[in-house]
Order: sequence, then C-alpha cells, then structure tokens
Amino acid sequence: MDTSEIDTYLQALDEELADRTIRKPVRLAVVGGVYMLFFLKNRAATKDVDVVAAFIPPLGPLTLWREYSHLHVYVPQADCMLALKLLSGRPRDAEDITALCQQLNISTREQAQALVDRYADRHWQQECMLEATLDALF
Repeated sequence: MDTSEIDTYLQALDEELADRTIRKPVRLAVVGGVYMLFFLKNRAATKDVDVVAAFIPPLGPLTLWREYSHLHVYVPQADCMLALKLLSGRPRDAEDITALCQQLNISTREQAQALVDRYADRHWQQECMLEATLDALF
C-alpha cells in the first residue's frame, strides 16, 4: 500500500465507524510500516497497517496525525518506534532499525538498551529476546 491507499482506507474506516454504537472518536495509533513510510520516508509502500488500539504498555507521548469525524489516528515518537522495532526481533525490521538509529543518533548497544528500558520492563525484554536482537545489531 502506498500513502494514498492508506489515506483511502483510513477514510473508509472513519465512514464505517459512523454507524457503530461505540464511543467516538475511536483513537488508534499506527506503528510499523505506516510510520516508516510517512515519517522516515525510507520506503515507497508497506504491506499492511499496524495499529495499536489499546496503549498498554503505554506508547509514551503520541501525536495526533490524522483526524476524521469518527476516528483519530496517532503516531508515537521516533524513540518509541525504535523500541518497538527492537522488541519485535524480526530480521525484516533491520533496515527500519538502522534508519531510526540514524535519525535518533543511536550508535551503541548501550544507547539502544537505555532507550528500550524507557518503554519495556526486563520481563518483556526477555520475552521478546531483546538480547539476541541487540547482539545481531551491535
């Protein structure tokens, strides 16, 4: 999906929410490829739209990115996005991690660990095998 397709889908979601008997506006945070596409501009498209509907654990400060009648779409700060990418432990995120590290001036394992520590407790880090990800990257 490119940027125009994503905008079209978000608009369609907003329209679908109009008839739903739920509290509005619905608040979502987009992460992953959408974030990388729109904010780091390190790709022309993304395969999917990763959405966080409940911010637990907290994503930290969020910025309202798109506002529709029934839908508010937020994005996390770049440091949170990097923490999420590092915790994902997926080889396919290596390019995004590199781009985010460059943007945030993260060049050492210690800096990356300190950043993740702000968002995830040690138990979560262990579950996500953060050590292995950091070993591969630094």
